[in-house]
Amino acid sequence: MNDVRLAEFEDVCSDPDYFKEAICKLKDQKLGDVVDIVKSLSKDFKNLLKIVLSLKKLIQANSSISVSLVLSDALERIVFETCNILKCDRVSGGKFCYCINFSNRHQYLL
Repeated sequence: MNDVRLAEFEDVCSDPDYFKEAICKLKDQKLGDVVDIVKSLSKDFKNLLKIVLSLKKLIQANSSISVSLVLSDALERIVFETCNILKCDRVSGGKFCYCINFSNRHQYLL
């Protein structure tokens, strides 16, 4: 979204009486711009909410995994939490855990 348009919208929304006056004075084209801004803000808010909910799931999964002291239990928790976060039936890996070295792009089985 254009920052200038957003700043204009924030100015108009700062005072309810001014907002009402401004909306009544707008021409059809400008009113369409306001509608586009509101739609864009709504879409941005929905995306932000999805991100926040995903982060919440990751934090909860991290907490759940970190209590496992035995590696096999931790790997089972990782598989379970991955399925939960991705909303899938299963993930590959089972009792295996892969470590990726990003510097040389090698994958190691633990």
